[in-house]
This record gives sequence, structure tokens and C-alpha cells, in this order.
Amino acid sequence: MFAVAGMVTSYDRLTDELRRSCIRLHDELIFTPQSYGAETFFHIEIPSTSKFFRIASHEYVFISLLDGETSFAQALAITAQKLGPQAVSEDQATQIIHWLVENAMASPGDGNSPLNARAPNPDRASWLKKFNPFWLKVPLGNPNRIFGWMESRLVWIFHPVIMLVAALIIFSGAIVAITSAEQIFASASGILAPGNWLWMLATWMALKIIHELAHGLACRHFGATVRETGIIFILFAPLAYVDVTSSWRIQARWPRIAIAGAGI
Repeated sequence: MFAVAGMVTSYDRLTDELRRSCIRLHDELIFTPQSYGAETFFHIEIPSTSKFFRIASHEYVFISLLDGETSFAQALAITAQKLGPQAVSEDQATQIIHWLVENAMASPGDGNSPLNARAPNPDRASWLKKFNPFWLKVPLGNPNRIFGWMESRLVWIFHPVIMLVAALIIFSGAIVAITSAEQIFASASGILAPGNWLWMLATWMALKIIHELAHGLACRHFGATVRETGIIFILFAPLAYVDVTSSWRIQARWPRIAIAGAGI
């Protein structure tokens, strides 16, 4: 009972401190409106960590007022004036503030506020991820300019005629694979023979590089940026990667689908 009472008291003090603070959004955040059917949402992008979050439009109205000078009560009152019954409640606004602070998207104007203690330590999280033996990420720099140069010379790949031809080739290959399944399975019996390991590794690496290049080229073609490229070791198996998360800024749905599916 005493432990529970202590936790409630601590939370009440934290909430009281929150409601008396002027919360400030971090400068790097990028808000992008996105339409899903008849509803409008906002994506929050954190460029430094390539993380995205999605919030409702009425939540965005409240969050957008957190400039470090507007108090919690003022932001709540302005939101209520703008949205009326659709505005976030006091409890919802409190939860939103806690969520922003915990995900390193905002901080109190007073650096000594106990709310800062709730924020995760990005250096510690980065250190733990960097030395994870099961998932090791090795960045190789920002390739955005290289992909821009490549896209300017390979833009013809995205011509509708070329895309149609590619789709027909893929469809034809699928038909051949289905109709010749017995022969394919019979010839595949020796594919794992030791003499084929080197060729399998080289083929797998070449296909993976082409796969990631396609994601990056499509990302640049549709106006987004490729922030990073590198190698991820998953259980010591190397996999190439490109960071195309900035494509979530694109408002149109089909370009985002095209970027996600380009590797195929």
C-alpha cells in the first residue's frame, strides 16, 4: 500500500510540474499532413533517428502550440477555442506531453524539471544497439548525392513503358516457374553442394545490392532523400541497407508504395 501511495504521489507531482511548465518541441521535428480516406493525420519525423510517428489532426493542433513560451493551460485553452468538442481533454493533453518527452521530441523550458528524468538517454540506447551481437549496424555515409547522380542518368527506368515491360517479364517468369515446378525442384537438389557456396554468396550479395539500389533510386525519383547506407549484420550475416524513411513525407500514396516495392 505504501509503495502504491508513493507512486501515485510521485506521478501527481510530475503531472503538476508538467502542467506548470512551458513545453518546447525540438527544432528538428518535421510535421507532414497525410490523408487516409476522409481523415487527415500528421506524420512526425525525427531526422536524426529516422523515426516516424503518426498523430490525429486534433492532437496536432495542441502539439503545434508547444513552443516553449505557451503554457500547458494556454495551449489547452487555444485548442478548445479552435476545435470545440473535438479538442483534446486535459488528461489526453497530459498523456500527449508525457509521450513527447519520453520519445525525445520535446522537453520542458526549465532544464532542471523532473520531466527531463523521464526522457530516454539517446547515447545509452545508441551504445547498446551498436554493440548488440545479434544486430550490428555499420553506416557507410550519406549517399544522397550519389543516388541523385544515378537517378538523373537512369530516369528512363521509371518510364511507364519500361515499367510495363518489367511487369510482363516478372509475370512470364512466374508462369514458367509454376508450369516447370517439377524440373526446377529436381535441378535444385544439388544447389547447396559445397562447390556452389561461393557462387550462391556472390549471387545473393549482387541481388541484395541491386535491391537496395532500386529503393534508393525510387526514393530520389519521387523527391525524397536517402539519408544513409551501410551494412547490417544479423546473426553475423551481412545485409546491405539504405535509409528511405524520408519517403513518409510524400503525401501521395502511390509514390510511397512504389518506393517500398522498388526493390522487388
